[in-house]
Amino acid sequence: MHNSIVKRLVSLLDEQAENSGCQVYFTGIRVAVSSAHYRSPGVVVTAEDIADDFIVRFPRAIFEVLEAHVQDTEALERLEEYLRIPSMQFYGMVRQDRRCALVYARQLEGWAFSILGSGDLLDMPCIGAKVALAEVYADE
Repeated sequence: MHNSIVKRLVSLLDEQAENSGCQVYFTGIRVAVSSAHYRSPGVVVTAEDIADDFIVRFPRAIFEVLEAHVQDTEALERLEEYLRIPSMQFYGMVRQDRRCALVYARQLEGWAFSILGSGDLLDMPCIGAKVALAEVYADE
């Protein structure tokens, strides 16, 4: 199920993100969360050119597909690390066990948190993309 959700996200985001000068990455990519620490999220959207080291230093949006075995502390660590990245504008945690996403969108005054259901829209002006959450789960 994890791979199906990642595949759908990439498919739904790719053309829209490209129209805003961004690329969508999902395999073999790492995000620098500090000078010596990296994470490998499910999907990363960035406007930077990625070098041969496959490290994203300026992500605009990150999506994680939350697996049932992921501990709350691990998810919170990733959340804290990603939201500290200055270039980050959108962070989405997509649930595997139900049609739901937890999203953080950068606002002028800080981060806004939302819980989205299958009838809601992932609206990401930072990358010029809008995706119906129901489409993310269309094959499930």
